[in-house]
Formats: sequence, structure tokens, C-alpha cells
Amino acid sequence: MSAIAEMDLDDEGRAIRCPLCGAGSQRPRQPFNGYEMAECSDCSFVYTRLRRIPASQYEEVYSQEPDYLKMVAIAERTAARKQGFRDLRWFKKKALRWIENERPRGRLLEVGSGPGTFLLVAQRRGWDVTGVEPTKLAADRAQSLGVNSYNGTIEDFAATHDQKFDVVTSFEVIEHVPDVLGMLAAIRSVLKPDGVFVFSVPNLDDPYTLRQTIPVNLPPLHINFFRRQSMTVALSKAGFVPDRFATLPIPTTGVRNDHGLVGLILRAPLLGALSLVGKADGTTLLGMARLGRVEEGAAATAR
Repeated sequence: MSAIAEMDLDDEGRAIRCPLCGAGSQRPRQPFNGYEMAECSDCSFVYTRLRRIPASQYEEVYSQEPDYLKMVAIAERTAARKQGFRDLRWFKKKALRWIENERPRGRLLEVGSGPGTFLLVAQRRGWDVTGVEPTKLAADRAQSLGVNSYNGTIEDFAATHDQKFDVVTSFEVIEHVPDVLGMLAAIRSVLKPDGVFVFSVPNLDDPYTLRQTIPVNLPPLHINFFRRQSMTVALSKAGFVPDRFATLPIPTTGVRNDHGLVGLILRAPLLGALSLVGKADGTTLLGMARLGRVEEGAAATAR
């Protein structure tokens, strides 16, 4: 199932309809990093209208960007047992707790596994792990650190492998892919009937999300921007039933990126007050979903 058939793109590769729900009512948003943005009037999905994004850009990112080079260094320290569970980012720790509350061990697949840090931690805790990573540099590094890592997309993996997994995870990946529903459909196909899908995405309900200045968080690397409502629509259309969402009370990362550490400290009391009345939300949205029934055109309301 593909949300972005060529007929839904204009000659320049821009979306004519919403890439999630197919609605034709697109509201223009302020350009982000020079890229034309739109918001679906029906499902609230925010996205770059340009959907033809070269996959080769990620090889360049992994070979040059300091943030990604830092990821490799963290994976190397994790493989050397100098880092572990306590050093994971909050949403990966919470995800692993969710997963292990469901089942203590099993087969775990990570989509967009990078150099393998999360899988190294899960492997150490007894999980049988596999990574799927489209960037050859990152996949090769994970393999060298002892993680079974497939170089390619989840669509490629699902088409060529028969394995089924108890858990599929994908952290900070869905915001990158032109065909969200195609990716989710492939994930669904490799998940056991009683399995769970755990994911994270940048949270559009953090008011700082579209004010980022860090290059790896901008278009053309980030092209999809979700809140609970639009993420629920994507999951439901791909045959998942959302189970839960979580985020931090305030957008600490977004505020710090925009105003620095001193700015975060000065704004913390106001952000804390806003969170108490439901007006502040964290930078990252973590979620869990289970298999359900594929309903073409379904749009569920986020819980």
C-alpha cells in the first residue's frame, strides 16, 4: 500500500493531496528551511510538499554531520560496555520498559537502526535483535559491532525475508520517509499477530518543532511533522491500533535549541505552568501500537 502514487505528485514531485489521508484540502504553512510546507485540513498532518527526496543524502549525512558521527561514537562505547541502558535517551529507555512489560524476551527488529546502539543494549538484555538501516555506512558499522544489520529499507527487507518479530521499533525515522504508509505497511507485514510496534517522532505539539535550526532536523531530512491526531491516522490506515502515547511535560530540547541553556532555565517556570494547563508538550512523541484491521480512509481520533 503506497500513499504516494506518482499520480498524486505534480511534475516537480510535490504532493497534490495529503500523503496520509488523501484529502485534497491543503493549507499552506510558512516555508521551513526554504521548503514549501502544507497542512492537511482533514487530519492535521504537516509536511513538505516536495516528496521526491534522494535517499543518497543520508550517506552524506552519516559521513559528515557531527551529530551522526557522535551517534557512531556512542555505539562504539556501548559495544565496549562503557555505556548501556542508563545512557539511552529517555524515550528509548521508556520504550524498552514498555516492551519488557509486554514480554521479557523475543525477536526485536529496529527500523532505521543506525550504528546499532539501541540494539546493542537490547541484545545485552537477552533480545534476539536485527537492524534494518538504509545507510550503508551505518549498517556496516553496526555489523562490525556485533549487530545483525540489513542494509536497505524496511520495504526491501519485508519483500525478501520471511521472519516475523515480536517487536518492531523505529525511533526518529518516520519523519524522514516520503511514503509513510508504505513504510508502516511493511512494518505490519513483519510483525507477529500479537506483536507490538514502538516508535518515536518529533512532536508537532512542541511549538518549537518548526523553529529548529539544527541541520539534521530540517527539510529535506525531516519532511513529515506529526501530532497525536495525524500519527493516529497514519497508524490506523496502515492497520494498527494505537495503544498509548507519551512525551515529556515541556519541550526542553526545543527550548534549549532555540534559546540556549540559560534561556531554558529562565523559561522553565513558565513552561512548567503551561504544562499544568495542557499548553506545553515535549519535543519527542513516543508511541506504541498493535495490529488491527486495515480500514482504507479510516481516521481515528487520538486518545
